[in-house]
Amino acid sequence: MSQKPGTLVVRTDAGIEIGTGHVMRCLALCQAWQDLGGNVIVVSSNLPQHLSDRLDQEGFQLEQIEVSPGSNADADQTATLASLMKTTTVVVDGYHFSDSFRQRLRNCGCRVIAIDDWGEATAADVVLNQNLNASVDDYPNLAADSAILAGCQFALLRREFREQRQQCNRIRTSPDRVLVSCGGSDPQNATTKILKSLDCPALEVLEVVVVAGGCNRRANQLRELSKSLRADVRIEHNCRDMASLMNWADIAIVAAGSTCWELACVGVPMIAAITTDNQVRLAQSVAENGLGWNVGWIQQLSPARIPEIFTQIRSDSKQLSRVSHAGRNIVDGRGAMRVARRLADPALNLRPACFKDSRLLWQWRNEKTVRQTSFSTDPVPWKDHNQWFESRLQQSECQILIAENEKGQPIGQVRLDLEDHRATISVSIAAEFRAFGFGTALIRAATNRAFVNHRVEFVDAFIRDDNKASQAAFIKAEYDRQMSKSGEEASRLHFVARNPQPQCRAA
Repeated sequence: MSQKPGTLVVRTDAGIEIGTGHVMRCLALCQAWQDLGGNVIVVSSNLPQHLSDRLDQEGFQLEQIEVSPGSNADADQTATLASLMKTTTVVVDGYHFSDSFRQRLRNCGCRVIAIDDWGEATAADVVLNQNLNASVDDYPNLAADSAILAGCQFALLRREFREQRQQCNRIRTSPDRVLVSCGGSDPQNATTKILKSLDCPALEVLEVVVVAGGCNRRANQLRELSKSLRADVRIEHNCRDMASLMNWADIAIVAAGSTCWELACVGVPMIAAITTDNQVRLAQSVAENGLGWNVGWIQQLSPARIPEIFTQIRSDSKQLSRVSHAGRNIVDGRGAMRVARRLADPALNLRPACFKDSRLLWQWRNEKTVRQTSFSTDPVPWKDHNQWFESRLQQSECQILIAENEKGQPIGQVRLDLEDHRATISVSIAAEFRAFGFGTALIRAATNRAFVNHRVEFVDAFIRDDNKASQAAFIKAEYDRQMSKSGEEASRLHFVARNPQPQCRAA
């Protein structure tokens, strides 16, 4: 049964000091939610006018609050708005929102989704960390029944980047066209330092486009500076089509924020500079995973460092192409929709099965429809099941999980059999809970658990060819059907989900 996802409330802010990154990545999630048929309300404090206009053009409702951001009064007003809109789903994105803020929302009955970069969020029903090397290990204090969406497969990118990725995949051989972008406000004035580092005889042939964000107060100063530089420099203020500019560029020099994932998606090599503490890990990931170069803290940047990188690139005509390919492999542009679908799924809690669940699982296994769609259709004797279940509980390579709904009722089960860097999944839903979307929701949740918790590269599902409902659920959960190999049973179909960032698995 397909239902529209209802209303999503998003609490986030932007400004000269905090930049626009939180709002812009939330905008991507809002677009995906809208694409699923849902409504969006953005709650913000003193949002700059150009961002208010953007939200209005996208068809999102904006509610401005006039209390201290991150305060108890802020949480209470946000929860009240959610209640008035008859929703409990609230996304919170911003470093000034503490765990006590998120917990206060939860105490008001809200289901809280925390977008986090630091590994600090613990009071949340769902934690989203879109950074490359993010993992469940970053959240040791998160409640066991909370979900973690970790890694670049969940990078929140706006529609324009997915569209540009599909339209163009040009081969870059020389770094002649340069894009410079240091965020929506650039309070550190990193753009000026980068432009001055490009002002040398060896780089005078460059064509440079500088994006000064809507909250950047130095746009006119940058225009004056550009007139004195050797290279051809153009200033774009409050650009609305970043994806096209990125596709135009051979290379980008950027502050190491969410822009890095946008560049990777469309295959643009990058030089990442650190302007704030939260960018250190991201800049390191850029270099470690072959997406570009990390030049460290902008305040400590040597004038010779960026020209040295350009000289190195020019000595190897295939280097830009390799870096471009690495970025496209890591970020596919579908992260916002993955997150939106997970949030729109029926709420589930996955808990490890224990021995007291044995009879329930036996009853589910022997239910008529389950047997009819299983490869073995015979009833399983209680004694045989009990012995098998007891032995499996003792095997670390077998994970049996019970899915519970919001009321704590068991609605189904999933088994993950782990071997090397693969997992085999099997799922069943209790008869009384079928046709409510739980099947796909359970597959998505369990697959993500295999990727994040167990670092597997592939999850395999084997389904009977006449089990059309199960096939549809796995396809909806982003599984791909594999071509049958010679000698395989024609009645046994093979579906696979691939971890979008297998290079991040533990050694």
